[in-house]
Amino acid sequence: MKRSRFSEEQNIGILKKQQAGLRVVEICRRHGISDATFYTWRSRFGGMEGSDARRLKAAVEWHHIAPGKPQRNGFVESLNGRLRDECLNEHLVRSLPAARIIIEAWRVDYNTCRPHTSLGGLTPNAFATRSRQDQNQNGFWL
Repeated sequence: MKRSRFSEEQNIGILKKQQAGLRVVEICRRHGISDATFYTWRSRFGGMEGSDARRLKAAVEWHHIAPGKPQRNGFVESLNGRLRDECLNEHLVRSLPAARIIIEAWRVDYNTCRPHTSLGGLTPNAFATRSRQDQNQNGFWL
């Protein structure tokens, strides 16, 4: 994603100039931005103060995995690898509906019948049944 040369606070400051009476064309010329950029900022930051933008930025953290760094998300990469090795590499698929049927059958098997090490060697169905029995015996829900 392209990084802007203006911060959110600066964008809001530029928008305030229009509210103070300057014409959009003059503001865009002074700051070297296009009209489209100005109106995009207005739709995103219109009515905000600088402190609002800082709070929004602090509240919303973007968790981005850099290209070429799949090891940062091992759970998804493990699932993708299994899907590719056990399902996609095993079947020659000639149409999208056929691919959907094959992938759905693999997903159902993976999520219901196959034991998972993260569940202590139980299948997801056995783990869910055991959890419900434990909750009923203890009289509370986890």
